[in-house]
Amino acid sequence: MRIKSLIGFIFLLMLGSNSFGQSPDQFRELADDAIREGDHYGAAVYYQKAFLLDSQNLAYPYNAGKAFRKTNDYENAKELFSYVVEKDDMDEYPLALYYQAEMEKYRGNYLQARELFEQYSKIYRYKSAWHTKKAKKELESCEWAYEHQFDSNKVEFYRYEHPINTIYSELSPWLSYDSSFYFAALRYDTGYSWRIPNADQSYFTEVLTVEKDTNEVYSISEVDDINESFVHTANYFFDSTFAVVTRCDDNCHIYAAKKENGEWSSFEYVEQLNRSGYESTQAFPVMIDGKRYVFFSSDFRRGEGKMDIWYSSLMPNDKFSQPQNLTAINTPGNEITPYYDTAHKALYFSSDWHNGFGGQDVFRVTGFPNELSEPENLLHPINTSVNDLYFNRNDLYGMGFLVSNREGGMAIKSKTCCNEIYGFEKIEAPEVEEEPVEPDTVIEPDTLIVEDAPNEITQKLVNLKLLPLEMYFPNDQPDKNTYATTTEQTYFDVIETYRKELSTYTENNAGFKSEFYDYYVVDRDEILTALMDTISSLIGNGKRIQLGVQGYASPIASSKYNLNLAKRRIHSLVNTMTTDSVLNEAYIRGDLLFYEIPFGEFFSTDEVSDSDSNQINSVYSNSAALARKVSINWIEMKDQSVQLPTFRFSDPVIETLPVDEITTQITNTGNETLKFSIGQSPASIRFTQQSWSVPINETAELKIDISDLKPGVHKVVFNSNSYSEKHELFIKVLE
Repeated sequence: MRIKSLIGFIFLLMLGSNSFGQSPDQFRELADDAIREGDHYGAAVYYQKAFLLDSQNLAYPYNAGKAFRKTNDYENAKELFSYVVEKDDMDEYPLALYYQAEMEKYRGNYLQARELFEQYSKIYRYKSAWHTKKAKKELESCEWAYEHQFDSNKVEFYRYEHPINTIYSELSPWLSYDSSFYFAALRYDTGYSWRIPNADQSYFTEVLTVEKDTNEVYSISEVDDINESFVHTANYFFDSTFAVVTRCDDNCHIYAAKKENGEWSSFEYVEQLNRSGYESTQAFPVMIDGKRYVFFSSDFRRGEGKMDIWYSSLMPNDKFSQPQNLTAINTPGNEITPYYDTAHKALYFSSDWHNGFGGQDVFRVTGFPNELSEPENLLHPINTSVNDLYFNRNDLYGMGFLVSNREGGMAIKSKTCCNEIYGFEKIEAPEVEEEPVEPDTVIEPDTLIVEDAPNEITQKLVNLKLLPLEMYFPNDQPDKNTYATTTEQTYFDVIETYRKELSTYTENNAGFKSEFYDYYVVDRDEILTALMDTISSLIGNGKRIQLGVQGYASPIASSKYNLNLAKRRIHSLVNTMTTDSVLNEAYIRGDLLFYEIPFGEFFSTDEVSDSDSNQINSVYSNSAALARKVSINWIEMKDQSVQLPTFRFSDPVIETLPVDEITTQITNTGNETLKFSIGQSPASIRFTQQSWSVPINETAELKIDISDLKPGVHKVVFNSNSYSEKHELFIKVLE
């Protein structure tokens, strides 16, 4: 399904259209086919379409909810299960209440989840033995999560950017003893794309490795002799002499290789760790007290639950012993992704049964192979209300890793659809008592802020990662060698220029096309077109839209030149959107607005060269290319009948040497009096007053005392009664 058609479908769903040209049974058949192909997201879409045509059949929203649940779209799943629970007078779908409770827990609503689990335990205690048992356990778990939701383990946490994380799914990160970094990733056979894949596209998990050049630019490549065609491959872990990997077709199985005389053998099926018809996966090899062990997860018969942690040791005959179940930690649920830390003699694993915040939480036990301690939850930020997996650490390099589908990643189907890789570093808590930090000044505005009505399509666009939308430019484009702030070019013209100049970039940077252009330029015109189509539909239905747009430049020219270049880049976006006749008419009459912040080189760092004599780094490097962009960050939507003022900075970005005072202006070109005040400001910034009132078509001058402001970047937030409630002023004081 292409992005453009998906956005159109979302919009139709929002308007309640039921004109699809197919019957509910046809959509059900398409959904069933999608389920068989493993395309749960596609199935959810088809079930929803069937439901729009036959709202009396609860099987459609119930199955759509189950499909969304499979794709980790907790919000949509919760809404559908809630609907089924409300309408199911015949108790045909008892598990809808259980799933509704589960989705609330995944969304961090622990009290609501506990109440629903309690209802399920009372009403349906005879329906499903496993779900009844799990619901009772969840009563305890939700209470625990509510009590510990603000507890933290003092870990500095960060998310890896592209190209390590993508819009698909990444897992099993591993930093080896020789500092090589490996991970597994879901990749479609058409290559990386911002399009949502079709159901008939094949996809496979592959083991990849990461290299970093002298410019701190990452490159990704497949690991030789590990991946196999048409087979999912993951969980590649090794030490100096022994390696394991998981390969999956109908079932997952463990393969191992040895290093002898400096050479690695080929990976071979390990008979003792696998059983026909069962899953064996996520193997982790380790030496404990001079003896080789392998921990892994499996659904072997006679375990404690669904997936359990098992272990086996290597015997003198080079065969592994009969796997043993770690009964002290395994439960009726799923225990997965084991990792043993030899430095601290601790076993880490993820579980969806022990008391936790969400689906899979990370736990730690000590004492192997003797008596194991009680599982200890690692708390926030390691654990969240969603799934947190593949915890491992490397004390030699002071780093740790985790896989999670928490919000904030690049997921394109829903905000929690896909696993991504995170890193962390341990921070020792200070021994001395910290002094309280004075909060920033917060002043309420002197008028009521106009509150937005819930904007479902905006949230859908954010969930789908169509916003924020970053569009990248070739060097000094559009319109080279000019201080002009406007242009006649569109972004479509810019992409064509990039295509024509691509050979020049690849001549100076061999990896430019595969590492930057294919990831960041290809398909952006299609995403922008989809966004334009959606905005055009909204405007046609009586909405006024304001877009928050920021422009950036690399630092190779002067600051003033780059500021004007950023303005031209923003203007090329405006030109692009107004090529659509509906958007052009809306722009002329004031129903399409742009809140523009031209940063220029304001946020550029030493990572990007500003040397004209070193254009390999200042023009043709991936870092420089990433700095040349326009970003659409947010959408505000109001009814066209609502009359509002506007808030327009003369310069929202001020770069200055240390001075006592700076001045900026705010203009109101709207239809009502603008009222604004200081929302948040560093204590070292002082204003002559705290609130202002600006009549229509007039300007207010703000004098700002920055005599005590230290060098660096500072931000002031203003509250207002305009289209966007908050407006940011950036001040950069130079050394």
